[in-house]
Amino acid sequence: MNLKRILLPSVLAALIILIAVFGFLVIETKYPGNSSCDLSVYSDIELAEIAIREFTENSSIVLEYEGEEEYNYAKFYQFSTAEGNRFYVDSASFDVCLAYFLGGRDKESGVKISLEEAEKIARNFIADKISVSEADKLQIIEAELLDHGSYSEYSLIFNEVKDDVFLFNNVLIILNPSTGDVITYMRIFRETEISLVPSVSEIEALRIAEDQFEGIVVTEADAKLTIYYPEKDEQKLIWLVEITGEPKDYVMMGGSVTIDAQTGEVYLENPYL
Repeated sequence: MNLKRILLPSVLAALIILIAVFGFLVIETKYPGNSSCDLSVYSDIELAEIAIREFTENSSIVLEYEGEEEYNYAKFYQFSTAEGNRFYVDSASFDVCLAYFLGGRDKESGVKISLEEAEKIARNFIADKISVSEADKLQIIEAELLDHGSYSEYSLIFNEVKDDVFLFNNVLIILNPSTGDVITYMRIFRETEISLVPSVSEIEALRIAEDQFEGIVVTEADAKLTIYYPEKDEQKLIWLVEITGEPKDYVMMGGSVTIDAQTGEVYLENPYL
């Protein structure tokens, strides 16, 4: 199952779009310098900027505010720098949820660190940003070296799993394979508010998914329980089913199906073609 496609919302796609956006508003906030100051005197945008300064450990960073981006589970304040770095800050928690460091791609000259070393670097980075105890809850779900031709990068996905359910707590780290520098950090997190016990069994979920593809002859199927937001602020337990069938007229059959684990309702069908 393509967990990267399923577990991570399309924040990175929005990031690419933002690169083409112009007319930024430059905001220069006086950095308070310590967490004991009275934060009530700051606006939400200023607090978001303070969060980025703390995250980057750079009190003099100049940030450009680009506006808001809203998803079903959260709203984010977006910032950039003249160097091409990008940041998303959660408007409710003021946590930095996305950081893209353009300079992290510098000095990329082949693979010089192992996948095991990359995982260690990623884990240390996560622990530094969200605490050791929170980082320890995350399991490595996917780790691979991606070759894009002109450059390569390590992609590592971590997720908290409880009672065989993928919780809404995952982190994507992309690293420079030459230097180990972090290029992208993305964390998606919400506290679990619902029961993790499904009413729809895995067998039933697989049958529902198969019914979405008329005439399919199934060759492979996989189902995972996870927390999802089909509607704004609406947390649901769902089955994520990936189903593959025998090709028909040389066309690949199947795709991924998102199913409510309590009611059996199909939220999304994403065929391969």
